Amino acid sequence: MSIRPLVFAVVAVLAGTSVPLAAKDHEERAPSASDAKGRGKVFQATTAGGLRYEYFVPKAYDPERGAVLTIVFHGSNLDRRWAFLNHEAGKFRPNDIVVSPDGPTPNGSGGFNFRYADKDMRAVEGLHQELSNVFRVRRTLLYGHSQGAFFAFAFAGEHPDLVHGVLGQAGGVWIGTKSGPKHHEQAVAILHGTADPVVPLANSAGALKFFADAHYPKLHFRTLRDWNHWPSPPQAAQLLAWCDAMTDDDFRGVAASFDELLAVKEDADLVARYQVARRILDWGGGDAKVRAKAEEVVADIDGLAERHVEAIEKSRGRNKGDKLEKKPWIGHVRLFLDQFRGIPAREAFAEEWERPLKEHREKGKDALEEYRRKRETKPAEAFVAGVDAVARGFLASEYADSELVEQLESWRKDARKLKISRSDQRYFDKTVPVFVEAREAGAKAFDDVE
Repeated sequence: MSIRPLVFAVVAVLAGTSVPLAAKDHEERAPSASDAKGRGKVFQATTAGGLRYEYFVPKAYDPERGAVLTIVFHGSNLDRRWAFLNHEAGKFRPNDIVVSPDGPTPNGSGGFNFRYADKDMRAVEGLHQELSNVFRVRRTLLYGHSQGAFFAFAFAGEHPDLVHGVLGQAGGVWIGTKSGPKHHEQAVAILHGTADPVVPLANSAGALKFFADAHYPKLHFRTLRDWNHWPSPPQAAQLLAWCDAMTDDDFRGVAASFDELLAVKEDADLVARYQVARRILDWGGGDAKVRAKAEEVVADIDGLAERHVEAIEKSRGRNKGDKLEKKPWIGHVRLFLDQFRGIPAREAFAEEWERPLKEHREKGKDALEEYRRKRETKPAEAFVAGVDAVARGFLASEYADSELVEQLESWRKDARKLKISRSDQRYFDKTVPVFVEAREAGAKAFDDVE
């Protein structure tokens, strides 16, 4: 089992969605597999080690068959109530036992945190053990948001024998998180908004590289266009369905997760659908109707990806990928690469574009790091570095995200107050508005193909 470094630095504050002060605690009730009255509602309880948590057991829970256990980890300085205040019980993972603990480390002001510490790991391990003693747990999925995402990845690294799938939204990977061949049965999903002002998108890009470098075969990264730091329950549900399907050893269970993914009508996760469909086709058996549907899904998404490539090439013309211009292909490339990871046409496109994409990532990295170092103390210098990141890395989404652009636009309006030179203002004027227009045109072109 190897230990790998974190690719990008973690921001100092990892905030989550606030818990309303008026939120009421749920009824105390010790979990029980035979207690029918303890199902279909949210209750709270405490582990033998003193960890407080909320939990939901579906009404249809069958003690003989058991259920998937999904544990949710909140962001920094929040508490156990975060999960069900943001993800409606009975609708979010309705067939799972869903559990939301306090972070094991109090912050001294009524909130809690998850740390990469033995005490915190043991507390959550104890929770898992107690629930496993009560319920028949078929598989365990973890879902963490913000700081909870860092912890979810770390806990999964410590316990490859307990955790089957893990989703981290708006987070990243802590230094020391463990990975290696023993973890390769785990499904790892990463979710991040492109307009996150709290935890940079680059953190999740770093998490993707971390798991890819460790050769995790079940890996899925999805970006949410112009989404901020808030949780997105519909998207989280899709990625958890993907985790479930990629780790279930029962064809009927995989088919049920496939149906769940196909039922999504808005902002459907096409890569999740595609990968689950491929797993069904590789199964070597199972219901013929399910296999036929999987073949149809694979063919449809393959064709859609090919049409995206055609639209990009038509718009690009003779540009070799090194010139920023007001054409849709620039924004289209970024969306296509982000939203179709793992689809053959996308991978062939990325291989063909390997040189310019690598140059954009490498050239944009230093500029983006300088922008982050100086944005709080030397905004005029950070302004130039930010424009450099856009100019040099406009094809790499982690170096030209919405939050960066909005900050640059704000500084441009205050150029005189911030003492930004006229030449630097002109540099902005010939760079960022061009990128914004190309990005908007690319989004329209992407949606037109969809």
